Amino acid sequence: MAKMLATRMYELSSTETLSLTVAANGTPFLVNAALGDTRLDLKDRVAYSIQPHDLHGVDAYHLIELRLFFSDPSAANVSYSITVADQNATLEQLPLKPVQAVNPARVSLEFWVV
Repeated sequence: MAKMLATRMYELSSTETLSLTVAANGTPFLVNAALGDTRLDLKDRVAYSIQPHDLHGVDAYHLIELRLFFSDPSAANVSYSITVADQNATLEQLPLKPVQAVNPARVSLEFWVV
């Protein structure tokens, strides 16, 4: 069973699937995300599955980098939340403070395969 080791740090077995969901409070312009050198096609409020074949097996370390943008630089109080879950439960939900188009949020999530 996957577990959260610390904020934005997770451990999972080589057979587990995780889901990553990004939800915008406002009109998102772009969510740029990558697992290593692989681009992740994230959509607003749609869970993206990270499958065992996406990871490099036991003892592998993975970093997911996200950059979160909004289309209107003058919009106030727009924000994102990020949810990381396994098949059984939510591991962590990260609420992000208001984000501006000219100052995107940058988030890193770390995963260890055991």
